[in-house]
Amino acid sequence: MQGETKARVGGFLLIAVATVIVFTTAFFVYASRRPEAMLFYYGGAVEGPDGRAIAVMNPFRDRASEETAERLIRDLRTGNCQPIVKQFSDDGAHLCSVLQTTRRTTIVWRQDGNLNRTLVYDLPEKRARLWIGFAREEGGWQVRSLSVVR
Repeated sequence: MQGETKARVGGFLLIAVATVIVFTTAFFVYASRRPEAMLFYYGGAVEGPDGRAIAVMNPFRDRASEETAERLIRDLRTGNCQPIVKQFSDDGAHLCSVLQTTRRTTIVWRQDGNLNRTLVYDLPEKRARLWIGFAREEGGWQVRSLSVVR
């Protein structure tokens, strides 16, 4: 009787592992054939920070603009926030007050165009969203605008 139970549990585990492998492989094949950076978004309107947002990003997307945005966010959390922000926004005091008191940011939306790109980050500690606009130039993606929506 004990041998049958072990065999049955082993069979269930084998089926579970095989199912996970099949679904993981199917996801990566699907993602590799999609040109979009966003595969799935669930939550409230991107414009407002109401509630929870779940974004599934394409693991094969070009991350250059996201890396630039992360460096910018890191720099904006320092004492040099005001000089940096005045290049991109007229609302520097508000932007700096929000960003200097947050530690977590999560990308929740990305809209790609041929010559421009918009990234939206959730700032859960402030119940706000940071919008970063990019334009494609010779040197790659350059930040063109910043704004915080509460």
